[in-house]
Order: sequence, then structure tokens, then C-alpha cells
Amino acid sequence: MRQVQKNIPLPNFSHVLKQSVERENQTRGWCDKCRRYHNLSTRKSIKRIPKILFLNATATPSLDAKQFWSNSTFLPEEIGIIMQEDQFFCYQGEDLKRLIKNQQRVEVYELVGFVAEIRADEERNTHLASFINGMLLEWQL
Repeated sequence: MRQVQKNIPLPNFSHVLKQSVERENQTRGWCDKCRRYHNLSTRKSIKRIPKILFLNATATPSLDAKQFWSNSTFLPEEIGIIMQEDQFFCYQGEDLKRLIKNQQRVEVYELVGFVAEIRADEERNTHLASFINGMLLEWQL
């Protein structure tokens, strides 16, 4: 994990991805029997992963996304995912290399592109910037 202001550790991309996949949602639901609202908790369960993976990797709400994306090493060139007994594990960098070297069963995904929403300030229009294999494409919203 990398360090940012005030010695707060900044998680790497694979950690953010794991948190977003395993995120637990809290909502309120109405009970007809007791006629009042109750807190409900839901959690995603991943059974298998596809050969081609498309991700919406928004940073966790508790941290400013700019902290992640302003770091040039946040996006790895590749990630490795292991599904084991309905659990999701994600690796990158040296951890991924070690798994491959030890011939672990890991699905390796190469990052070929990403899209980011750019906001200069609230008065200006936002736009999307897309990086695909090193080529920049932009769209105004």
C-alpha cells in the first residue's frame, strides 16, 4: 500500500476492486407483518468470472477518488483473480508474479483501457477521457 497525506495508507487497485466486489449494501425495507421499516443488508456473491472483464472501479466513498487517480502507478498493467469457494481474491504486481511462479490457478487480466470522468469544477461541463492501448479519446458530456 502506498502512503498519502497524514500517513493514511492508499490501497492499490486490486484492493479497491476486491472491496467494490464484496461491498455490503445497507437499505431499509418495509415489513407488512409488523408495519414498520427494518434495516436490510445485502452482499454480492460471485460464482465465476468471465474471460473478458469490464469493470466500473469507482474508489471507495470514504476516500476522495482524486487520491487514487492522481497516482500514476494506481492502475496496474495486469491483475490476477482467483475464485475459491465463493470467495474473490485479486492480486497485482509482485504478489501476482509470485502466484504465477508458484503455478497457482489464477486468471490473469491485462488492462487494455479505461474511461475516466473529468470534472474541472462545478461550473464547467464534465467530459470523459478514454485511454485504450495508450491512445487518448475524449467525449464532451
